Amino acid sequence: MFLGINAEVSWSSNPRQFSIEFKGNPLIEFVELPEQFKDLDYSNILCGVLRGALYSVQMVVTTKLCRSELKGDPISEIEVMLKEVVAEKVKSDDD
Repeated sequence: MFLGINAEVSWSSNPRQFSIEFKGNPLIEFVELPEQFKDLDYSNILCGVLRGALYSVQMVVTTKLCRSELKGDPISEIEVMLKEVVAEKVKSDDD
């Protein structure tokens, strides 16, 4: 898996929504958040990576970092919800 971690996918009752759960996030290995930044979602970059990768295959999604090991949770979890599938536009020879 990406970044040398293994993840589990959990599907919700909504067929357009799932969660990715993983333990051992390498992005937080050498990070300690000061008290004034305790609300910072340091691993939120992974949500952007997922959104960008899925958009490159014509899927518009929303992502949310639900749990983070950096904040004391036992695992990290990202929730993904499909908003729409973008129809590919094919240019004709007349364009």
